[in-house]
Amino acid sequence: MGLSGLIHGEFSTCVLTANDCEESWRIHNVGALNLDSILSSPKIKKQILFKKLNLDPNQKLILCIFNPVHLETEKMGKQMHEIIEALVKLQDQTIIIYPNNDPGSQGIIAEIKKVKNLPFIRTVLNLSHLEYINFLRYANLLIGNSSSGIIEAPTLKLPVVNIGSRNTGREHGENVIFVVANKNKIIKTIKKALYDERFIKRVKRCKNPYGEGGTSDKITKILNEIKIDKKLLQKKITY
Repeated sequence: MGLSGLIHGEFSTCVLTANDCEESWRIHNVGALNLDSILSSPKIKKQILFKKLNLDPNQKLILCIFNPVHLETEKMGKQMHEIIEALVKLQDQTIIIYPNNDPGSQGIIAEIKKVKNLPFIRTVLNLSHLEYINFLRYANLLIGNSSSGIIEAPTLKLPVVNIGSRNTGREHGENVIFVVANKNKIIKTIKKALYDERFIKRVKRCKNPYGEGGTSDKITKILNEIKIDKKLLQKKITY
């Protein structure tokens, strides 16, 4: 707990009342700190950034990040296979970033390795924070199930195709389309995200439900203004 009881790190992820766990006056929705990092990160010129991975800056770029889901570890390889099949069919310029090391990751990695030599695909173990943010800036689409699609992408007006159950049910912007891990449905959804003019216009004007930056300043202001008195220090059981 902070001095105020709770400073909530993700804007509007839930509504807490006195009947839940904290008195409402102790709760401050301030936005996601990740956005401060994105907005303050310096831009790398597109030509320089794309040269690092031998990419064509004149072509569309898809970023793919698919992490394992702990309740579906045995299905992860199959789900990644469906994603790979869709990418192979479309043959758009794509960066596939390796998953985290949670259980189920080996099945995902095995599928990635099968296509690492295809001319339109670049596979990378990881990117620096600065490189990743700039690829998000220049990408035409993010696919997979990274939380970047939920939190950071709306601020960058980046279309997102979220595949599978991860992030389902989370508050999200109008830039996100959810789809099951099925090759044909993924292909159809990617085409919509890349070429549907109505959807693209919607993404360009979408608002980020996690705020638009300035979170660290808001937290600092709240902490500086908190009055440490009996009311603050006397905790009330609300459940």
